[in-house]
Amino acid sequence: AWVVDKKIDMEKIKNIFYLFKGEKNYFSFSKHGSSFKTYEREIEIKIIRKNKWVFMDFFGKSFLYQMIRKIVGTLVMYSLDRIDKQTIEKAFLIQDRTILKEIAPPQGLYLIKIIYNNG
Repeated sequence: AWVVDKKIDMEKIKNIFYLFKGEKNYFSFSKHGSSFKTYEREIEIKIIRKNKWVFMDFFGKSFLYQMIRKIVGTLVMYSLDRIDKQTIEKAFLIQDRTILKEIAPPQGLYLIKIIYNNG
């Protein structure tokens, strides 16, 4: 688990989920070494708090190398006022991996379930 020493503002995070809706280019949210031909992905994010724990669930067909860790780091930094909404919007527009610096640690990141679509 990632121990964040300040309180995460859940409502603030939920208010920017729309930035991640629909098909987006997640190049800026990937780590060098992602060898995909395309960086477009469509994901859904859910967040809940249970006591002092914050859980984020990500749903999608596929993910880029360290994509989820960078999204989580970005959401936490936004919640703590260390980056603003315009910085996140800029990351989607110009596809630059250096804009968003925070990457959540791998501890606490679990693959819960793979759902195969038979259609």
